[in-house]
Amino acid sequence: MALKFWWLGLVLLVVLVVFALAWALRGRPSASVGALVAGTGAIRSTLRFTVLTRRFLVASTIQVASVGLIVAGCWLLASRLGATSDANSEQHNRDIMLCLDVSDSMTEIDADLMRAFADIVSGLEGERVGLTIWNSSAIAKFPLTNDYEFILEELRRGADQVDDFDYMGGTNAGEGGSLIGDGVVSCLQRFDHLDRARTMILASDNSLDAPPIYTVDEAFAMAREQGVVVFTLHGYDTTEYEQLRSLAAGTGGAGYLLDDASSAGEIIGSIQAQEAARLPGTPQLVVTDQSAIGLTVIAVGLAGWIVVGRRARSWR
Repeated sequence: MALKFWWLGLVLLVVLVVFALAWALRGRPSASVGALVAGTGAIRSTLRFTVLTRRFLVASTIQVASVGLIVAGCWLLASRLGATSDANSEQHNRDIMLCLDVSDSMTEIDADLMRAFADIVSGLEGERVGLTIWNSSAIAKFPLTNDYEFILEELRRGADQVDDFDYMGGTNAGEGGSLIGDGVVSCLQRFDHLDRARTMILASDNSLDAPPIYTVDEAFAMAREQGVVVFTLHGYDTTEYEQLRSLAAGTGGAGYLLDDASSAGEIIGSIQAQEAARLPGTPQLVVTDQSAIGLTVIAVGLAGWIVVGRRARSWR
């Protein structure tokens, strides 16, 4: 717990102390002031007087305590009581680009890869995520964002529609197909902040169908130069995929297969472990306002004052 405006609370406390001292030292009335009444001793000895006196003392004590609670609550509100906690900005400095090959050779498993992407995203927190799909040309299905509800909705929609012509519109604008190196470079170009930690999750079988502008080796060399860690994901363990796995390892990443039930968890763990080491972040002190405590104290004090005041009037 911490007081945001502690100095304001201190000023209020000093004012209250001064007011209390002035009240205690105020001029007292002379003992001769007022009418003298005879026979009060008999009245004081009655049971009724004793009961009323005790009730008055109890009521006065409760009302004084209630006033104290009201003052304490106002002091807490003025000082802005808050709960403190340490936060680390590291998770918010990580961008992840999902890079999906939608060429003909990937048709059978693209929907499963989309669902695997959704499983991976479900385990993330704070990272920005984008999706780029490609064949002979690449299009961004959605840019980097940390709106996880939108991301998961788009990935699930993509899993249902990835075989539709409309969904893949724009991915066949180039010559040939399955241009692996060009697809990787296109995904690299979707990163908009080079000062952030960047990760690419590449889903491809590495089955080249036409001469590309960039070879796979050139594309991964570019990823290494830019400090982008690449993880590869595919459904089958082929010679071509082993090449991608080896190239991914050269960036600090790894390769995984769809039939491995733990692949999503391992990718998440690898991303978080590697990027946390690259961008540890600066610890920050977060203060959460706790005004409800001050308001509750005031409410209790007011309730005590009102209830006892009404009960006291009924004793007369």
